[in-house]
Amino acid sequence: MIVMMVAGTFPEFYQGLRAPIRRLVRWLLERFDLVIVQTESWRRFYSGIGPGGNYIVLPNGVDCHEFTPSGREHSGPATVLFVGWLIPEKGVFDLVDAARILSERGAGFRLRLVGPFHGNEPALRSRVAAVGLGEVVQLVGPLHSRREILEAYHDADIFTLPSWAEGLPVAVLEAMACGLPIVASDVGGTPDLVQHEVCGLLVPARNPAALADALERLVRDRNARLRFGQAARARVESAFSNEVFIAGVLSLLKPPRGDEGTA
Repeated sequence: MIVMMVAGTFPEFYQGLRAPIRRLVRWLLERFDLVIVQTESWRRFYSGIGPGGNYIVLPNGVDCHEFTPSGREHSGPATVLFVGWLIPEKGVFDLVDAARILSERGAGFRLRLVGPFHGNEPALRSRVAAVGLGEVVQLVGPLHSRREILEAYHDADIFTLPSWAEGLPVAVLEAMACGLPIVASDVGGTPDLVQHEVCGLLVPARNPAALADALERLVRDRNARLRFGQAARARVESAFSNEVFIAGVLSLLKPPRGDEGTA
């Protein structure tokens, strides 16, 4: 049996288990024929629970033909984009607090929050109003087509995802494929994907001050945005494209040598 582990919240879930259930988890991990994980850091994590398991890294892929850099020259304040569930666990309230810090420092920027509210729209609007950012923060809400989502990436200068937990976030893959520099929490598989100071900047989760520092650096430094964005596109093309993902899947389906042609 093959299992694929994708839940970014699994470490917190595992820590909450009683000792007998933890032993059961270890037993299961070591008895699956194959455990697919999304990054090398996740392989280390699961190996620490079940060291006798058979683990292989197979990350998500993104369509690099659909998600491409816009090539546009943007004028005016830098636009910071968030795409994801608009819930506390994705760090959106931390992001609004970071935006307040940025605004107080006189940094010129716009922040767009894209995604389903899941009941948090009143609380988010209240927080934005309370910190006086109604002119800066746009609560876009859900978009309903791939074209609209792609347009959101193309209108942005920086992508941010300050989540408290992640597996390997698809939104970060899409943003990198569009040539955007990333500011994200150093959780789950995100560090393996972004690589601090290569494709963007990583910050501790639940830390609006650190998030504000990283965002300010990129808001004020266009050259850094371009450098990180170009590296992000190149990294996705080389290691996280759909072609790389499909090749990995096919390699798993290939029968062991000597088994070809057997009934």
